[in-house]
Amino acid sequence: MLFRSWNNDIRGGDQLAQSLWAFATGGPWGSGPGWGDPDMIPAGHTDLVLSAIGEEWGFAGVLTIALMFVFLMHRAFKAALRATDEYGFFLAAGLATLIALEMLLISGGALGAIPLSGVVSPFLSSGNTAMLANFLVFAIVLAVANRGQGEDEPAGVRP
Repeated sequence: MLFRSWNNDIRGGDQLAQSLWAFATGGPWGSGPGWGDPDMIPAGHTDLVLSAIGEEWGFAGVLTIALMFVFLMHRAFKAALRATDEYGFFLAAGLATLIALEMLLISGGALGAIPLSGVVSPFLSSGNTAMLANFLVFAIVLAVANRGQGEDEPAGVRP
């Protein structure tokens, strides 16, 4: 075979087919923690970690992950709206949008709606540098949220 598709792994299986099979195997409640076979999913620890979660935790686990990200994005955009200046607003809103788009991109790729891109899932993939960068993003959002909160209080009231 002269040309090999970029999305085939060493075993010759299609990444998207394995991802969808893992979601289907998980069903509504999953096979249980530790009972799935994430080794069969190509890049199941990085790009397709959502499929591995779907296999072991089912739709309930994937929905829980989605709700956690919705909560994080809600809080980040709320921090952006409460920023004291335009710079803080755009910084927090931009970083929140970055994390939201990363999660939408990897979720859409795992479900076959869009092509796989190689973007890691925020807080889910095993990349240490990406994990550190995601914590840094939310540390900056937290700093924007905390900036200027105590300015309305009188000087003698602060503990």
